Amino acid sequence: MTKRIDSFYQHSTSPVKEVTIQVTCLEDGMVDGGKHVSVIVPLYNEEHNVQVVVEDLEETLIPLGTEFEIILVDDGSTDRTLEIAQAMQRRYHPHVKVLVHDVNKGKTAAMMTGFQHAGGEYLILMDGDGQFRATDIPRMIQKLERGYDVVNGWGKKREPMTKIVPSLVYNGICQRLFSLPVHQFNLGFKAFRRDVVRDLYLKKDEHRYILPLLKQKGCTITEVSVDYLPRLNGKSKYGAMRIPYGIMDMVALKMDLTLGERPFRLFGMISFGMLFAALFSGLYTLHTWTSGAGIPWWNVFLAAALLFSGINVLLVGYAVETAKYHR
Repeated sequence: MTKRIDSFYQHSTSPVKEVTIQVTCLEDGMVDGGKHVSVIVPLYNEEHNVQVVVEDLEETLIPLGTEFEIILVDDGSTDRTLEIAQAMQRRYHPHVKVLVHDVNKGKTAAMMTGFQHAGGEYLILMDGDGQFRATDIPRMIQKLERGYDVVNGWGKKREPMTKIVPSLVYNGICQRLFSLPVHQFNLGFKAFRRDVVRDLYLKKDEHRYILPLLKQKGCTITEVSVDYLPRLNGKSKYGAMRIPYGIMDMVALKMDLTLGERPFRLFGMISFGMLFAALFSGLYTLHTWTSGAGIPWWNVFLAAALLFSGINVLLVGYAVETAKYHR
C-alpha cells in the first residue's frame, strides 16, 4: 500500500517548500527502516530507462543475500516515469519505494529526499538514465566494508571532444582546488555510509561537490572504476551553461570551505587593498600639488572613491561574519 507524508527541502535563497511524496509501507502505519543497502535513484523524465534500471538492480542484489531497498525519487517528471516507477513498486514489493516531488526541484533535492528516507546502513546513489550497471555495486560495498566512508564511481565512455575537453578541464580544476585526487567528481554513481550523510545539507546543485564537502567533514574517500555506458534512451538533463555555472559554484564552494567560518578575513583583505590604493592615490595627489603642478582632480575623486569603498567593504564583511556567527 502507499502512504502519503510530508518532506521538506530548503534552497539557500528560498523559503522552505513542501514536497509531497509517497512511501511504500510494509505494514499499515509502519515504514520499514531495517534495510541493509539502500539504492537511491533520482528520476526526471526517464520513462524509457526506469524499468531497465530496476530490473538490473533486482537481478544483481537478490543473489547477494542481503536486505536491500530501491528508492525511486521521481522529481516532477512530465512523462510516464512515475507511472512506470509505481508499476515497478507493485511488481517488486516490498523492495521498491517510490518518492514523489510534485514539481521538478533538481537533482540535489531528489538526492536529499532519498537520503532522508533511506533505511540502509550503506547508501548507493545511482542515476536513473541506464548508463550504469548494478553489477558494480558489490565492489562498492566491499570498499565500505573495509572502512571507507565514501566510494566514488568513475568510468569512461566514448563522447565527442566538445564534452571530453570541458570534462577534463572541470575535473582537473576540482582536483587541484580541493586537493582531492579522484578521476571524476560529478559521476552519478557513488556509495556512502549512512552516518556520513545523515546531517549533510546541500544547497541547489551542490550534489556536484558532495565529495569535497564530505572530505571537509573528515570522511575517507576512495573510488572504483565502473561501467559507464552511452545513453540509449531519453535526453541528457545538462545544457551548455553547466560549465560556467559549475566553475562559479566551484569557486564559491572553495571560498566557503576556506573562509566559511571567518568571511571577514576575505572582506578585510579586499578592504585593505582598497584603502592602500586610496592612500597611494592621496599621496600622489599631495606630491603633485606641493610640486606646483596643480591638483589632479581625477586622482582626488579616485582616492575618495577607494576610501569610501574600502570602508564599506570592511563594514559589510563585519556584518556578514556577525550574521554567520549568530545564525
